[in-house]
Amino acid sequence: MNNIENKNLRNISSRVKVLRRHYNLSLKQFSLRAGISHVAIFNIESGKTNRPHPTTLKSIISVYGTTYEWLYYGIGDMLPNGRNSYGNINGKDVLQIENHKRQSSIELIKKNRALEIEVERLWKLLDHLTQR
Repeated sequence: MNNIENKNLRNISSRVKVLRRHYNLSLKQFSLRAGISHVAIFNIESGKTNRPHPTTLKSIISVYGTTYEWLYYGIGDMLPNGRNSYGNINGKDVLQIENHKRQSSIELIKKNRALEIEVERLWKLLDHLTQR
């Protein structure tokens, strides 16, 4: 895909969709290979997510052979190395996917705990203010 064609792909949602369709994959197939939830891919393609998480982009880039510049900004070729097929998921890929899921889960647990602490603090503050 050359730069002239890239002008028609003005946002990341359209570029993700074009990449997925290039490989003739469903949302579920595309997301499974990249180790990302199909809901996340749906939200990106539908425009609900305009700024995907960097780990999401890295997964798509590494599995499907595109570049950050093309995926995020539409600069350059979609497949600069002429890669026309994605690799099969092998043992190493499965380990990377599982590691990514584990790291994401730990990150979410930490954020959830921090939110719980903040909510508890706010309830105490509200309780203190309403007792006057």
